[in-house]
Amino acid sequence: MLATLIASIGRYVDQPILIIGAMVVGPDFAPVAAICLAIARRRWSLLRPAATTLIGGFAMATAIAWLVWAAAYTAGFVDFAAATSGPQTQFIVKPDAWSFIIAVLAGCAGVLSLTAAKSSALVGVFISITTVPAVGTIALTLAVGAWDEARAALIQLVVNVVGMIIAGTATLMIQQRLLHDPRKSLAEKARRRRIRARRG
Repeated sequence: MLATLIASIGRYVDQPILIIGAMVVGPDFAPVAAICLAIARRRWSLLRPAATTLIGGFAMATAIAWLVWAAAYTAGFVDFAAATSGPQTQFIVKPDAWSFIIAVLAGCAGVLSLTAAKSSALVGVFISITTVPAVGTIALTLAVGAWDEARAALIQLVVNVVGMIIAGTATLMIQQRLLHDPRKSLAEKARRRRIRARRG
């Protein structure tokens, strides 16, 4: 929730540094990784709670941030023009092919960092994806009635999540195939037999 509020403020004041801060503290990659694991390993019992956590978290964060911004807008503290403009953070409401490409790369990097126990690399993943900023922008633009921008931010959110899930799942499946390659297993068994034969 705090990350969403930080992101929406960053969009309102058009400050990329606040957007980056929101990306760093955003917790949304954990349920995305769980969804990837559920699909890649066919652990369907894990899929539903992971998806519920992801969607529910986004919905709750959006609702709370919307309430805050709606109250501020009603009280006259929020300017419509400022809420719907900002060249430095315009990328949030401009989803394109690059949004998907970056999400795919982030999904690969995120899963690799988790499976390699290199959690420090996750910071770079958090900074590269636009999920939390999109959620914050959805809340802000809905509060002021900027429906086109809210729709664009929602598309940005979907593009990022789908890209990460596709890439993360593919990465896990490739890792599984490499780790359990039958040819490698046969080669390893043959090597062990040769060693035992030499010792005998």
